[in-house]
Amino acid sequence: MFIAIKNLIYILILAYFVFFIAKRAVSSIVTGNEFRSWRNTWIGVQSLAFLSPNSWFFFLSLFLACTFFLSKSPTNRLEYYALLLSSLPFLKTTIPGFGLVDYFFTLSFPVALSLFLLLPAYLSTMRNSPKEQRFFSFPADKYIFAFILLCALLDFRSTTPTNVLRITFMSWVQFFIPYYVFSRNLSTREQFNKVLLALLLSLSIAALIGIFETIKGWHIYRELITSLASGNATDYDIRGGVLRASATFMSPIVLGYVLTIALGLNFYLSPFVKSRILRHIIFAGLVLGLLATVSRGPWVGFAFLCLVYIWTGKQMVKRLALLSLGGILSLPLLSITSFGQKFIAVLPFIGSIRSDTIDYRDRLFDMSLIVIKRHPLLGSPDYLDTPEIMSMIQGQHIIDIVNSYLQITLSNGLTGLILFVAIFVVLLFQTYSSYKRLPKEEEDLIRLGRCLFSILCAISLIIYTCSSIDYVPFYYWMFFGISSAYVYYARRVRLSFNS
Repeated sequence: MFIAIKNLIYILILAYFVFFIAKRAVSSIVTGNEFRSWRNTWIGVQSLAFLSPNSWFFFLSLFLACTFFLSKSPTNRLEYYALLLSSLPFLKTTIPGFGLVDYFFTLSFPVALSLFLLLPAYLSTMRNSPKEQRFFSFPADKYIFAFILLCALLDFRSTTPTNVLRITFMSWVQFFIPYYVFSRNLSTREQFNKVLLALLLSLSIAALIGIFETIKGWHIYRELITSLASGNATDYDIRGGVLRASATFMSPIVLGYVLTIALGLNFYLSPFVKSRILRHIIFAGLVLGLLATVSRGPWVGFAFLCLVYIWTGKQMVKRLALLSLGGILSLPLLSITSFGQKFIAVLPFIGSIRSDTIDYRDRLFDMSLIVIKRHPLLGSPDYLDTPEIMSMIQGQHIIDIVNSYLQITLSNGLTGLILFVAIFVVLLFQTYSSYKRLPKEEEDLIRLGRCLFSILCAISLIIYTCSSIDYVPFYYWMFFGISSAYVYYARRVRLSFNS
């Protein structure tokens, strides 16, 4: 208990610093009472997790708090979901069954948030949605439904009907409910701003915790995972002589992935911060948190996000040229310092440290193609047992399919891959065309569209370098919903402007 309290104190000190900065930076978006409610809820959930004697006590207390103490408004619940989603590790416990049912399902922290926060909002939205917001009325709806249905049907090949129902229920709770609730309940720019701010605030805390972990050489949530979740704690992964930060996430690459998203959100929200100093502090903190992960995939993803964001804005050629020139000139300057040399050594494509991870990905791609050719349309439930994939076992005696697209294709075939990619393609096209057709007076809304377009592009690239583990799918499904809501709202704004 002493270690838990010590860790909690460190976390609350770091979080308080972020809340202190954020309160002064975002007064134009959220009121003082709302911000205090966010802060107290975040602190309360942290304290509850670290002081709970077991996972049952924690999840029961979380259910009671979400049911009786938080607002019943669907939009407010979206804010709390965005704020809390990455606030704790992927804590989980199994709900036992009886009779012929061994267990009902595995309750994890993000699943609990979806059930306790979003399920009531989902039911309310289903009852009260206008006709033009019913399911299948948004462009991405049919592809999302088809993808989830295909995955459920293909599960019958390798498991029992009871387990198929369990898997389908989990997909519905974890991914469909967040998509549906976000896509149907963000209908004003104030709602967009608050939800995105709550998300950025949560990820800013994760960034500062990541920086702290790298400086101290210590994973601060490790003991909580082993004690409350009885799960495998994050490994101490050293790269370039420093500990790769992971904060509440299973892997440093997942922290890098969400911080890339946070930096994209910051491009939209930073103009609302009046103080230039605070804008620089927030941006620098997110960048340092991303660097602390020493994860090359998210680094490339962030570079891609910046390129896309600049490409979609004004003075595209000039800004791209300045960005490229700055990157080229920084390399010789970095090479004359010991820190710079270490940094260059871990860079993708030109660095020499852990280049074996790139070789592993290349070999995984080649082996996966052999397996995919045997079952091209619908994949195989037993792909992990094939000789080609078995040859990819690493030193930890695991097979890490570090590519979400390969993961989907191996299990669900090219049919599953086409449906999954179609979600991205449709939302990217719709988001791009939506902000392009807005009147020039809607500067904030145009910037929001550019940021969402850039974030979706970055997500689609980063998941090529990592599997959909831990919190990875939760964030891209959430952004599927946010982007769909943006397309619908931008259309309303455009029609009202023309009328």
